[in-house]
Amino acid sequence: MSSRARDAGSASVMIMALGTAIVLLAATIATAGSYLLAVHRASNVADLAAVAASSRVLVDHDGACLAARNVAMANHATLLSCRLDGLDAVVSVQVTVAKLQLKLPRSSVATARAGPVEG
Repeated sequence: MSSRARDAGSASVMIMALGTAIVLLAATIATAGSYLLAVHRASNVADLAAVAASSRVLVDHDGACLAARNVAMANHATLLSCRLDGLDAVVSVQVTVAKLQLKLPRSSVATARAGPVEG
């Protein structure tokens, strides 16, 4: 048997292995990207919710955290906590991450503070 006969089909196996590795790498990158997107979304939603709450403090002190909850819900997040510290609002929100295949957290939590500028 010649060496050419023994090598027949080996390129197909190598291409299949390379293709599988590329697909797995792409899936890993997409999963990590999904998690990073959730981290940024949580941060943005926390900022928005804190601004919403702090903008309501003077008008409706009791409704400030309700405004923060409404903003969080509108952005598909969960308001974990809302605390008023004088005219400042401190909120924490949680954003659920799409199905992850890696061993990353299934949610992202962010906290933000907003209030009037001291000057």
